[in-house]
Amino acid sequence: MPFDQFARFHQFNMGPYLMLPIMLILLLIGTTTLLGILLYRRFSASKYVGGSALPTDETPEDTLKRRFAEGQISKEEFEERMTELIGRTDHPL
Repeated sequence: MPFDQFARFHQFNMGPYLMLPIMLILLLIGTTTLLGILLYRRFSASKYVGGSALPTDETPEDTLKRRFAEGQISKEEFEERMTELIGRTDHPL
C-alpha cells in the first residue's frame, strides 16, 4: 500500500470535535480565573471601605479627627462639621 493511500485511509476528520478538549481547557481556565477574582474582591472588600485602606469601623468623628490631624481640613471646618455630627458645641477634640 503506497504511503498516500495509507494516509488517506487513516486520516482523522473529526471536525469541531477536535477543538473540544481545547475549548474545555479554556473554559476551565476562565472559570478558575473568574472565581479567583470574585473571591479576592469578596474577602478584600470585607476589610476595606470602597477598596481603600480605611477600616470599616472608623466612625465619622474619627474620620474628621484624622482629616484634621493630616491637615486636610481647617480648624473651623473641623469644628463646624463636628458640631453638625454631634449636635452640640462642647465636643472633645
